[in-house]
Amino acid sequence: MVEIKPFPAVFYNYTKVGSPRKVVCPPYDVISVNQAKFYRKLSRYNMINLTLPEVRERQNQYKKGAFIFYDWLKRGILLQDDVPAIYFYRQEFRIDRIYNCGSNRCRRFIRAGFIACLKLSDTSDSIYGHEHTRIEPKEDRYKLLINVQANLEPIFVLFSDARHTFQDIFKRYTRRSRPIISFCDQEGIANTLWRLTEPLILKQLIGMIGRQSLFIADGHHRYEVSLNYKRLMRRRLGRNFSGEEDFNYIMTYFCPMQSTGLFVRSIHRLV
Repeated sequence: MVEIKPFPAVFYNYTKVGSPRKVVCPPYDVISVNQAKFYRKLSRYNMINLTLPEVRERQNQYKKGAFIFYDWLKRGILLQDDVPAIYFYRQEFRIDRIYNCGSNRCRRFIRAGFIACLKLSDTSDSIYGHEHTRIEPKEDRYKLLINVQANLEPIFVLFSDARHTFQDIFKRYTRRSRPIISFCDQEGIANTLWRLTEPLILKQLIGMIGRQSLFIADGHHRYEVSLNYKRLMRRRLGRNFSGEEDFNYIMTYFCPMQSTGLFVRSIHRLV
């Protein structure tokens, strides 16, 4: 059985950092060298300073990432929510942003999902991956996790919503609730986030996902790394380990596989 739970997320304090557009960046493993330079110049508070810390000779990038993270928390650059929540997340984008198609072929896509904590499982038969993981990226993210002790990016999983249960909940809630964040990022994607704390809806979502099989679309390395970190902490705690500590969970973005906003981009390979 799959277990998820709400959590008090950490957000940027936009009164101090300015527009969300200046502090977000793509996932760490798809950022090119030139893109990294661009995002670092965009704002000294850009997320890339945590996910890919820039270091000088003899500096430890993982310790630097941890120092920056806790310094931002101390200075109020980052703020934690007062109560646990699940966060509805919608992205809207145009296909011409990807393929530069002519105006007569352009389409708009909307992808809606939610962010919650997913319980890690060593032996789960309900969480499936498809990707062979490599040692180097796992070592890299493991060192960062040990130092920062926080999930800086969510993994991406798919679930079945054949009866449109989630879509109906999402539409009803977002139509009557104001988003807490809404902005268009550097890639032209419109991002909107809502905070969900209503007990009855939370219970409904938790029950719906509990009966699901999940498929990891992105984040295989980080999932394995989080499992290894959990095992490390379990050994350290010994008899004091309860199984409900924060490190037993991983921040996860859940998306219904029936979503019309699921779009697979082509890639180039040289053989």
